[in-house]
Amino acid sequence: IETLIEDQRMSHPSWNLAVRIGAGAALLVALGLLPAVRFAAIAAERTHHVSIINANGTEKFSMKNSDLGLDVEIDGKVEFTAAEDDVASLEDEAKIEQETGGVSRRIEYRNRGGRIEKRYFVEDDERPLDAAGRAWLAQVIPVLLREGGFDAEGRVARILARGGAGAVLDEVERIRGDHARRAYIVALAESTKLAPAELDRAIVLAAKSASDFERRSSLVALIDTQSPRAPQQVAILRAVADIGSDFEQRTVMQSLAGKLDPSDAVSEAWGAALATIESDFEARTVLQTFAGRKDLGADAVRLALRSSAGIGSDFERRSALESLAPHVARHPGLARDYAAAAAGIGSDFECRSALVALIEGTKPDVDASTAILAAVAEMGSDFEQRTVLVALAERMPADVELIRRYREVARGLGDFERGQAEKALDRFES
Repeated sequence: IETLIEDQRMSHPSWNLAVRIGAGAALLVALGLLPAVRFAAIAAERTHHVSIINANGTEKFSMKNSDLGLDVEIDGKVEFTAAEDDVASLEDEAKIEQETGGVSRRIEYRNRGGRIEKRYFVEDDERPLDAAGRAWLAQVIPVLLREGGFDAEGRVARILARGGAGAVLDEVERIRGDHARRAYIVALAESTKLAPAELDRAIVLAAKSASDFERRSSLVALIDTQSPRAPQQVAILRAVADIGSDFEQRTVMQSLAGKLDPSDAVSEAWGAALATIESDFEARTVLQTFAGRKDLGADAVRLALRSSAGIGSDFERRSALESLAPHVARHPGLARDYAAAAAGIGSDFECRSALVALIEGTKPDVDASTAILAAVAEMGSDFEQRTVLVALAERMPADVELIRRYREVARGLGDFERGQAEKALDRFES
């Protein structure tokens, strides 16, 4: 990108004939080996696939789980019996197949003019649906519903009515796949208020998901619908720290920001989770959401200022600091911390912008003004230094030692910039 923007000519390596022939031969060998490698990978892969397709108003459900030996295809809407042991109604057709204990069983359903036709097979031999077949159906349909996340909302509602949130969580513990686990947790969270112990269990179950998306979706649902207390927020933040996707981490932390408990344990967990976000954009977005709260206490603001130091991008760090400036105005004792955080910004422009936001939003005392001057002294641009100095001179206290330090910093500027900075001190002469 930098090359394109700066219009620099890119260098291209020159390959001799021998190198080209060698590379071509290696490519041909790789192409010859590729199918065998791919087929071996497919053969070794353990699949758990669920998909629900809506095309032209037609619902299609498919599920394949090699661990359970289960393969399901359903075309059109379907309803199962309340006992979860058979199909009650079917729009088009369905197939359920499972291999367990070395025996393959399959049942096929088809809607024939409003009547459901059933065909039952054992090892591809069609047989009457006997007691053994019905027992198999009573065992496999709950597995299909559970692992496929099929009609999760309706099933959660039925289990909830029958046995409460604890029974739903028991069912979630049996689920192997991330997709279905998330569907059940979200449905449960949106259906009822969980007791503290139930919420603890739900958070633990949500954290089991290896999929960043599924874990994030589960945690956000629990945050948005429940009232997690400090220990539960710590558990959520620890689960966030293990998420690999910066976007998914940011999304959970944004949801939690409005409910964040001010305790030290939560603050520590928040800082630790934020430190694992590698994207400066996502980290800045988290801090800006956090800064959107109106009731941030001094400790919370201090934590946010400290967390901003982990943002490498000058623009993103400056943006985060500017969003925190109004809170520093309510807690003037933190102005020094803010200035110290701004001093770590490498870009003179971004550093100046952050410092001016602090100056204009507060009335810096001696300590804060001293910290601002220390940051200005590290800047390389005379213009940016002068801009901050002039803004500071308008609001800093009339302290002799502070004015002396101000003049000392201004002394390193060019003649014009120094003159402007010195002139700004005239208000102390009146």
